[in-house]
Amino acid sequence: MSKLKGKVAIIGIGEVPTGRFPETAAIYHAIASARLAIRDAGIQKDEIDYVMPTAALFSPQFNTELVTCRVAEELGLKNVKKNCQVFAGGSSSTCALEIAASLIHSGAANMILFVHADRLGTGVSAQGGIDLFSTAGISAEWEVPFGQHYSAIAAMSTSDWPAPTVSTRRRSPARPGWRNSGRGRSSPTIWIRRTCLGMSSRTPISGAAMLPPTPG
Repeated sequence: MSKLKGKVAIIGIGEVPTGRFPETAAIYHAIASARLAIRDAGIQKDEIDYVMPTAALFSPQFNTELVTCRVAEELGLKNVKKNCQVFAGGSSSTCALEIAASLIHSGAANMILFVHADRLGTGVSAQGGIDLFSTAGISAEWEVPFGQHYSAIAAMSTSDWPAPTVSTRRRSPARPGWRNSGRGRSSPTIWIRRTCLGMSSRTPISGAAMLPPTPG
């Protein structure tokens, strides 16, 4: 990004209140904040030629709508050449900004609308939200059945946590990453050193935010 300093700019931002709004559809958050961003940028909507939504976690159906140009259709954008979803968990916004800046600098795009809208406050049940985030990024085959938890990974990663031997349920010693403890059980050898993580908030709220990067 340092090479693009002064060459690409964020010219407008739109944001709607976040909170619990059970009567409001997620697409409303997306469109309302997009219109605010366009107004803030002082541009015409048809100057946008690229829409870049990130993932919505509360609903696979709504997420698919974002992938298949729902925002461009609702806004009536006539000159959009591409609609491309970028999702990288808590670093989605950073990755999207880097990709958008590179596309603009290369000439592949001129005005990009980045879209982030979700409805975690009321779009999923309380237990559904717990299940969603507690197993995010955790292998459903190897780790979830044995109690591994998203928050445990974060806790271990932010502190020194040497654990040469951790007992688990019976596992085959032949599986990679596991060794026989000599007592008919298999145990992983795990060493995690202190590190710094950039993590996003997991607060269950609904809302949206947009920004259109453009050449500086």
